[in-house]
Amino acid sequence: MSDLENLVQEAAGDDEAAARRLIARGAAALPAVFDVLARASWFSPVGLLPHVVRRIHQGDAVPLLLEHIDAEQRDLHTSCLAALGRSRDERALRPLRDLLSDQDALTTTRAHAAAALGDLGFAEAVKPLGKALSEAAAEDPEVEEWPMLVVATATALAKLGDQRGFSALTGLLDVPFAPTRARATGGFRLFVGSAVLAALGRCADDEDPEVREQAIDPLFLMGTPDCLDLLVAHLGDSDESVASRIAIRVRDCLGTDAEDLEATWQDLRPGFAAGVCHRLGRPIRFLDLVDLLAAGDRPEVVTELRTITGLDVDELIEDNRIDEIRQQVAALALPDGALVKWGRIMKS
Repeated sequence: MSDLENLVQEAAGDDEAAARRLIARGAAALPAVFDVLARASWFSPVGLLPHVVRRIHQGDAVPLLLEHIDAEQRDLHTSCLAALGRSRDERALRPLRDLLSDQDALTTTRAHAAAALGDLGFAEAVKPLGKALSEAAAEDPEVEEWPMLVVATATALAKLGDQRGFSALTGLLDVPFAPTRARATGGFRLFVGSAVLAALGRCADDEDPEVREQAIDPLFLMGTPDCLDLLVAHLGDSDESVASRIAIRVRDCLGTDAEDLEATWQDLRPGFAAGVCHRLGRPIRFLDLVDLLAAGDRPEVVTELRTITGLDVDELIEDNRIDEIRQQVAALALPDGALVKWGRIMKS
């Protein structure tokens, strides 16, 4: 067995050092990784191999990834699609667009293609995404695959600056199946505005704790006083994990360790400007989030920064490239307190 094959087997066994070495080899490692993934069954351990594929997406890797976007093995095609989205490579645009529009492809595969198009970042994807959204929204929402495509296309469009998917997400809040409502609720993290706040208020009162929990971060990410009013009002949620999560996010916004968050918020609220996103008790300063990331005080800040900026923060932090994150965030020149989604300043 070659050194490369050994590394693949070790990464399949969740060996992080082996996975990092495979990622460092770049496109040259992909054929061996693909071979193992293609032969894997539902019961075969694949460990960190999908993660390895997702991390190798530059230059020579793109044609190799494109060869496997319709592979039968789930981990293989989903990781290739995710990697192509991260590639920002125009060569991926047409194949992803074609896969999204393929009525014979699995709906779940089309959803992954939609997500990849959102990450890829080309305006040419807006039209096919809008068409797929309309088609999926017209299907039976109680068949779980269709809501998956609705959420994927709606959020992909939002990443491209098109908010038309909001109404389709709100339509899913009437579906009896709680995981569908939860999926739609999580999708609101890329939207802003009073209508979004109203929808999240409805989600925060949902009978299912999974839906209520999914409402927390979209409210936190907007971070306006109205959003904080709603979070504070639900500090006493009947589900302990939901209540705990709300308290964490309120503290993140207020910049306090106070126990009585309701009283603290009433004291601080007059100083919080309407329509302004707040963190740490003041209008958000985006480089503050990089400082939190560097300090390792709040692991969730990785996802927060990615949602706000659209930058590959998760990959950069994995490689300990804090200075590069700082430079990229500074280059966006985002004003303090702005409501920002995927690098775009939004109107409240």
